Amino acid sequence: MKPEFTTIAEDMNKLAAIIPPNQYYRFHDHWKTVMQKLSFLTAFIKYLEKEELNTREEVAKMVGVYTNREEGFHMDLDDYLHGLLQLASELSRLAVNSVTAGDYGRPLQ
Repeated sequence: MKPEFTTIAEDMNKLAAIIPPNQYYRFHDHWKTVMQKLSFLTAFIKYLEKEELNTREEVAKMVGVYTNREEGFHMDLDDYLHGLLQLASELSRLAVNSVTAGDYGRPLQ
């Protein structure tokens, strides 16, 4: 795990500690964009390093949350999928920029 994600996981644990039990969805709008962006960032980093996609479980583990809502503070499937949609947009932008920079092999990857 990257050191930056250790800090994020610690912060998520602090946030989870102050959310009352069974009140996750009451406050979900406050952090859903952050979860989506974290999903995107972890997927983008893994793609650039290994050309693979993260699973929801891997993303949740990296940011210190659960995938199952019964366990507590978790990453919703919707937030994970929105992050992957952002990845698709960013990869198309990367392909165009790569060709502009003379890297004609990158878009084929």
